[in-house]
Formats: sequence, C-alpha cells, structure tokens
Amino acid sequence: KRQESPAPLLLLLHGSYQSGRALLEYWTELAARERLLLVAPDSIDQVGWQIKHDGPEFIRAVIAQVADQQPVDPRRLYLFGLSGGAVYALTLSMLESDYYAATAIFAGAWREPSFFELLPHARRKIPVAMFVGTRDRFFPVQDVTSTARALEAAGHPVLLELLEGRGHAYAPVATEVNEQAWEFLRPVVVSDAAGAGP
Repeated sequence: KRQESPAPLLLLLHGSYQSGRALLEYWTELAARERLLLVAPDSIDQVGWQIKHDGPEFIRAVIAQVADQQPVDPRRLYLFGLSGGAVYALTLSMLESDYYAATAIFAGAWREPSFFELLPHARRKIPVAMFVGTRDRFFPVQDVTSTARALEAAGHPVLLELLEGRGHAYAPVATEVNEQAWEFLRPVVVSDAAGAGP
C-alpha cells in the first residue's frame, strides 16, 4: 500500500558476515509505530562493507529504488550501523553528510588512521549517536571514545552512551538501543535537501 505523505527512511547496515534481514527484524515494530521506512541491503561481499563495492552510489541507488515505490522524505534519511556496519555508517556520514540527516551506531568505531582522514570531507556537521557496551571486546570503549572525540573536535554533535556490563551482542540491547537511537535521529532534518534526495 502506497503511503500518502513522504516518510522518513532509515538505512540499516549489518555487521560482518551478517545480513540486512537479520538486522531488520529488530526494527520492524518501532518502524510500524513511527511510520518509518526501513531499508536493509546486504553488502556485496559477506565479509563486510567496502567502499569499492558498496560505495555511496550503490547506497543511493538502493534508496532511489525504494523511493520509486514509497514517497520518501529526502530531508529525513538516516543511518544505523552495527559493528562493521557501524564503521561503514560513520564513513558514509562523512562522505554524504549533506545527504543523510543523522547517524546512530552500535558497537563500532574507527580504529585506523585512514578513517579519521575522512573528517575534513564532511560538508555538513552531521549529528552522530554512538552506543557501545563497556565489555565490548571488538570495539573497546577507548576506541569508541577516541572516535567520538575526533567527531566532536571536527564540529559534529555527538551522543555517546556506554552500556554498563554489556558486550558486543546486539540482540540483548536492541530494543533499548533502537528506541534511544530513534529518539536521537527523529528530530534531525537536512535543512537544504535540494538535489540531495532520492
């Protein structure tokens, strides 16, 4: 059924060796309640997201395909990434800061210096919410905090939430994280989306 008015869209980026469908199931209830369109593509290589294969053009094409079926609000395109998908969400945020309104991630951070070199490329100060368990052995709090500080130093509004005693697993905290992530994302709108929409 085609919606009458444009709806916000959330792009879900799965973790390495996972699928978009696996991430999608944790968002369906909230999306139905909030009239939020969900898009959960699979990375071309199951190992994870790669800028060479899954670059901004690929992601835009996926969103455009959805926009052909449902009216999408181009000022309210959001990113949510998990683990490897979180790293990629941060990367897309810098490369496409005037396309996406805001970003939220769980269990992810930049660890290699080359990622931090993306910061000057952002044309807009995109808000970013970061959630991580204090016992995450793949993305330690120190790495997440360093990424948050770098984003803040570059002028991006950052919300950092440390989940006490939690690890890398998303399922046990998905409901809590998703509610907080959407609360952060929902009010943010790209003020000038002319030419940036799907």
